[in-house]
Amino acid sequence: GDLNFDGNVNITDFLQIIGLWGSTCGDGDLNIDGVVNVVDLLAVIGAWGPCGG
Repeated sequence: GDLNFDGNVNITDFLQIIGLWGSTCGDGDLNIDGVVNVVDLLAVIGAWGPCGG
């Protein structure tokens, strides 16, 4: 979910998914189903916060 690799899943990643909405390729297709859609957006929301542990 950390699309910009800043160590956090946050509004920047959320907005990147929105910007890529409907695309059939690219980094926004997090579940690799061939389209950027609500499933990818939910993945970002589910991973919200700092990356790692």
